[in-house]
Amino acid sequence: GDFVMMPLYPYDPFEEVLSERDEEFTDTNNNGIWDDGEPLIDDNNNGVYDQYRPATTPDSHHIMGTDNQGRDVLSRVIYGFNISITFALIVWSLSYSVGIIIGATFGFIGGKFDLYGLRLVEMYSSIPFFFMIMLLSSFIRPTLFILASMLVILSGWIGISYYVRGEF
Repeated sequence: GDFVMMPLYPYDPFEEVLSERDEEFTDTNNNGIWDDGEPLIDDNNNGVYDQYRPATTPDSHHIMGTDNQGRDVLSRVIYGFNISITFALIVWSLSYSVGIIIGATFGFIGGKFDLYGLRLVEMYSSIPFFFMIMLLSSFIRPTLFILASMLVILSGWIGISYYVRGEF
């Protein structure tokens, strides 16, 4: 009745195998390979001769193969996708929130508030984006959330606010 819930893909993107190089052994029968019972320096105390695993081609265990340090490539791609999709979802949600609020306010109130507000947005949107990112990141240490917030605050909401204002 006991069971274990295993992940779909069991490899870790941070597995470090540099410390798992070939272990030294004494070849007593001079056949060039380690045989059971020959003395060896067992670095990880598992009683078995461990060999360094160089880069491999894809197989049934490592779908995209391994790199030159024995790390699984697919698990590293999945980890990178995780970071990328998190950043995209944060930017998307913040951009739409800010853009809808500002565009709806301008469109609903209208009149001079809309006219002057839109001119301020147009002046703000003419600031070079990359230059502002460089200035802000020089004195703010950017994390994932801060970088996404800077992207949204600087330019992500402007197009959305134009569209929502027109709809109102």
